[in-house]
Amino acid sequence: MNKNSDHVISRYGERGWKFTLRNSAGFGFTYRTTGTGDGLFRLRVDPNGGERWEQVKGTSQYSLPSNRAAAIRKLNQNNGESWLAREDELYTLEGSF
Repeated sequence: MNKNSDHVISRYGERGWKFTLRNSAGFGFTYRTTGTGDGLFRLRVDPNGGERWEQVKGTSQYSLPSNRAAAIRKLNQNNGESWLAREDELYTLEGSF
């Protein structure tokens, strides 16, 4: 099995990504780029269960490579206190994802 295969990251559009980051406190947050891999949007869930995407960084400020392994490397290197969650961690996380 590929060491990157169990990360929570999936294709979004033609070249973009949707992924879940976790932090050391055990919280998970779902993000996505545009369908072309640019910009950064965070999923917000209100108390009634409504969902919306909130832009965190603009399309000229953030991008991820279209190659999955390269995107995983970038996500795990550039987030300081957060890292890309793995499938087996999801049930232990709190947060909106």
